[in-house]
Amino acid sequence: MKHAPYLNAAGELVIPGRPKERGMNYVSDMLIRLRSFYVWLNDSGFTTNDPFKQYKIAEIVYGTPVYITIEERKQLAEADMGDDK
Repeated sequence: MKHAPYLNAAGELVIPGRPKERGMNYVSDMLIRLRSFYVWLNDSGFTTNDPFKQYKIAEIVYGTPVYITIEERKQLAEADMGDDK
């Protein structure tokens, strides 16, 4: 059963079944996993094909870490994280 496109709460058009946009970290991670699989295939003798031989995968980049104090950690540990707000 196909569902029609609709507007979400933010007023953006949502087309059911359309893949979500992914960030470069996600794409790089998936490509690294796929490259590892091809390395295993080559090492095991299943193929000699190496599509990543001349392809460079973008580096995974993380933002600046944010540190919290002991008091903030205690507040988080003691906070009620139940379903009922």
